[in-house]
Parts: sequence; structure tokens; C-alpha cells
Amino acid sequence: MSDKPMEGTAAAAVGAHSKDAMVGSNPAGGESLGDTANKVSAEAKEVLGKAGDSAASMARSAGESLSRAGGQAYRQGAQASEAVGGMVRADPLPALLVAGAVGFALGLLIGRR
Repeated sequence: MSDKPMEGTAAAAVGAHSKDAMVGSNPAGGESLGDTANKVSAEAKEVLGKAGDSAASMARSAGESLSRAGGQAYRQGAQASEAVGGMVRADPLPALLVAGAVGFALGLLIGRR
């Protein structure tokens, strides 16, 4: 079999069409396939860039919000600790009784296994 496509056959038509598509010529006189691909690529890069910037902005905002919430939770925990510590120093007997009751209840729960 010969390496040349036979003229006038479907294989020759497909080969010619493929060659035109690879070269990027458009017989209708419009944009070539390569030009269209470059435009689509540029538009896609622009859209993805905007999406990336938006995502980065949202991530920064979320990080700042979490940081503020963490700081507030830490301050409230410290205030609660100081309040409980002050009550225990003022009257240690009720604190010991509550701690003993909690320990006893936990012991009952664990011992029932």
C-alpha cells in the first residue's frame, strides 16, 4: 500500500481538512483557530485571576474573623478562671465538696461498665 493518500477519496479530504486545521487557516476569512484559542486562553486566565483574588480576599477575611473570635474566647476563659479562682480562695470548702461530688459521679459512671 502506498504512503500517499489517494486523491478524490474520503481519506484525502480528511487529511486536507486536518492540515488546514493544524495550520490555522480559515477559508471564510475569519479568525484562525490559533487566534481564537489564544483569545479564549487569555479570557480564561483573566477570569481565573479574578476568582483567585476573590478567594484570597475571602480567606483573609475568614482568618481575621477566626483570629478575633479566638482572642475573645481566650479572654473570656481567662476571666472565668479568675472568677472561679477568686471564689475558691474566698470559700474553699464548697469548692472541695463540688469537686468531690463531680469525682464521685464520674467514678459511678466509669464503674458501671
